Amino acid sequence: MSILDTAAGVKTLNDREIARGMREDANVCATTLCMATLEAYTPALRSLFENQMTRHFQEHKVLCNYMHKHGWHDPKKSQMDMAMEDLRLAKQVCD
Repeated sequence: MSILDTAAGVKTLNDREIARGMREDANVCATTLCMATLEAYTPALRSLFENQMTRHFQEHKVLCNYMHKHGWHDPKKSQMDMAMEDLRLAKQVCD
């Protein structure tokens, strides 16, 4: 971090925070592509969305495996536990 970043209060993101953000973005993309696939009017457009969704699923799997390997993602945790952990980490970043 540079002197300007320190003076401006900028915090550097660590790998865990970046991976969580990427996972959240991947979830939004997959959800959006699923909805677009269901609503697509033409078969060609539906096929395009399905292919993109499949690619996002594969990338999401790689990302979740990476996070699990580092102990940053536990699929056995409840949604509430994961949300509370995200809130705790967000407070740390903001402080």
